[in-house]
Amino acid sequence: MSKKMVIVLVIIVVIGIYVWQHKEINAQVVNAIVRTRGYQNNNPGNIKQDGQTWIGEVSPSTDPPFKQFKDMGWGYRAMFVNLRGYLRNGINTINNIVATWAPPSDNNDTYAYISAVSKDTEVDPDEIITLQNVDVLKSIAAAISKHENGVDAIPSQIDDGWVKFQNS
Repeated sequence: MSKKMVIVLVIIVVIGIYVWQHKEINAQVVNAIVRTRGYQNNNPGNIKQDGQTWIGEVSPSTDPPFKQFKDMGWGYRAMFVNLRGYLRNGINTINNIVATWAPPSDNNDTYAYISAVSKDTEVDPDEIITLQNVDVLKSIAAAISKHENGVDAIPSQIDDGWVKFQNS
């Protein structure tokens, strides 16, 4: 192994250790490293196009099936808007939320998704959720983002989305 290769591996290990120890790292670093579709689109929930232009949405999208947002905060805001709509329509448990968000008809393993969100949030899949459960709503958004993108959500981005949601 060349000296250059060893240096690169050491840098990767150091970054990995830092990330592991510091959950709240610079969002730009994560976005540069993580190139999932949701991160590329600043759309952590992989929300599909719906014929409406949302606040904070980039239009036209360069990824036609999915919405793109100006930053992750706007993407999380969109998730909270969807969650509010679900709750107002009686879709108020993790079972029902995930079954609506990621139905089997879209080739999702909805049962595994429900299990993952329930585990990550520590909320029973049949527990009733309300808009007053702010911490639970944020944890649901984080769990959906993690399931959609394969990496832990960044709390400051979720908080930014919550503030944008409350102010809109």
